[in-house]
Amino acid sequence: MANPSIPRPIAASQTALLNVDQAAAFLNLSPNTIRKYVLQRLIPFVKIGAAVRFEQSAIDQFIASHRVEGAKWQ
Repeated sequence: MANPSIPRPIAASQTALLNVDQAAAFLNLSPNTIRKYVLQRLIPFVKIGAAVRFEQSAIDQFIASHRVEGAKWQ
């Protein structure tokens, strides 16, 4: 059975908004770490009233921007 806390991929025409717990599960981080990243403005987010949400596409870009390439072996 699929884990309901991890969001499913969606069509490109839709915008998925994740809450803190969903973003944490997706990134395999704690919700407190996600909240800390928000306070430090390290991760892009959307404010809807008092709620903090994360666009799936922004999370994907966040992952890509933190990619570290390994050394090339000769």
